[in-house]
Amino acid sequence: MGLNVRRILGDEPFADIGAPDVVASNGVWTLVGGDLGWLTWHGDMTSNAWWEGRRLGIYWADDHRLEHLLRLRWPVRSIAFHPSLPLAAVGTGGYDGGYCFNGELLLVDLESGRSRSMLDAEREVRLVEWLDDRTLRLLVAPHSEDWDDAHTHGHEFVLERDWAWGDEHTVSLPPGNEPLVEAPVQRTAEAELLELFPGWTRRRQVWDVARLADGRVLAVLEGTALEAWSASGEREWAVLDETGGRQIAVAPDERSAMVNTSERWRLVKGRWTRTPGPALRVDLADGNVLETLDIGISMFTTRTDGWLALRDARYEQERPQTRLVSPEGVQDGRIVLGRYVNSQHVLRVRKSRELYFLQGRNDASPSDDKWVVSVSVPDGEVRWLFPLEWETKVDRIIFGGPAVHVDGALVHGGGLAARRGRMADSEYIVRRRLPDGAVDWLFRGDFIVTALEADGDTVYAALRSGEILALDAADGTVRWRAGIPGAPLSMSLDRDGRLLIGTVEGRVLDCEVTPPQRYRRPERR
Repeated sequence: MGLNVRRILGDEPFADIGAPDVVASNGVWTLVGGDLGWLTWHGDMTSNAWWEGRRLGIYWADDHRLEHLLRLRWPVRSIAFHPSLPLAAVGTGGYDGGYCFNGELLLVDLESGRSRSMLDAEREVRLVEWLDDRTLRLLVAPHSEDWDDAHTHGHEFVLERDWAWGDEHTVSLPPGNEPLVEAPVQRTAEAELLELFPGWTRRRQVWDVARLADGRVLAVLEGTALEAWSASGEREWAVLDETGGRQIAVAPDERSAMVNTSERWRLVKGRWTRTPGPALRVDLADGNVLETLDIGISMFTTRTDGWLALRDARYEQERPQTRLVSPEGVQDGRIVLGRYVNSQHVLRVRKSRELYFLQGRNDASPSDDKWVVSVSVPDGEVRWLFPLEWETKVDRIIFGGPAVHVDGALVHGGGLAARRGRMADSEYIVRRRLPDGAVDWLFRGDFIVTALEADGDTVYAALRSGEILALDAADGTVRWRAGIPGAPLSMSLDRDGRLLIGTVEGRVLDCEVTPPQRYRRPERR
């Protein structure tokens, strides 16, 4: 068995690089440096571990087809094509937030996609310019912010050598006592992409997806609280938002849906302060916002019958409240579940008949001794079920994550960390029997699981590495694994066995489980 991608929604050109920083084209190649962003929001940081979102995409200029994709340590600052060779100089770097300006000078072979880091020290390179085949001009940031105008100016260097050859880290720069030169102001990368591809729009980070009974597809992503796609693959409407939606809770009658939005920055009394984003109830016929709830930062927990819990995810709250909302949309009670630690109290359960949460036994140190609890409705009674840690006499930290209800059990994934030193196979997927939490099977490895789904026989795990892993629901053995175009961030399995996968790159993949076959890229929509 395998995975067949039938169509891709939101497949914008240059999506692989995220938000563009720098664009350059010579008529044959188009290079775009960008950033896929941090995979974190106020309610969930579990997908962000060891994540580097900076990318350099090498595209063909005529049809904007991706040829190579490079992962970078720093943002791209400048790109220059060699006058005669299929080679590009790429300056990268940025301020480390404390004192220094770090980065590198990359020489990129456009045909092979291989790159070489040429400087023998980490320096931010703000401008690259070829003067001829052998001569490269650089504008390099000062070592530190001790220099006046260090954030906007740089030292100028002119280097001459045979750039077609040479090992990495063989270029040494002089001490840098030269006067600083102002870095040129460049056009915005988004304006340049619009010239190359009129109608281009930026898409990034699809945090949740859902399919309605009539075949329409819903998605929440960065900059969009909620969008709807028709069954034929056309976007019908979108509710724009400065930060974007994070979770979807569709009403049982599918006439409306609740979405929560991420926190945003506001200038309050002269200081930038993070403020909660509202939860919105949206009419699914036309995208009109029916209700706005400014109730503090909310993390959704849902039941299959339509009950919804909105948990206050602000860590600084001493007694944060969780609001219960009935299937009719009526706020029907409040409960106190203790303080929320966004990287450790995440339990996003799909297909659940109960409202499940993680709660700390010790509210003074809520990250320790976490338990799985259920909450009954409408009375709000909290039942302590079992500890998240399934082993005894171990000295480690365990993190929550995505989960799915499967035949009287919870399958949940997350991370493990040693309190001292490093830990191999630091990610897990485990099946726990209800209500006592006994372990049926455990799958561990070096992966980041971003979403879980299941049918009666198979558990589907979305791995940030770009794979969908299918595990036998009964014993946890691997049935198959399949690569997808992008990094999966969310997933939803509908009644007909079709998988929707939302990706970090802003795409929505409409998939079916089929016998394995060679992947062919569907028509762009």
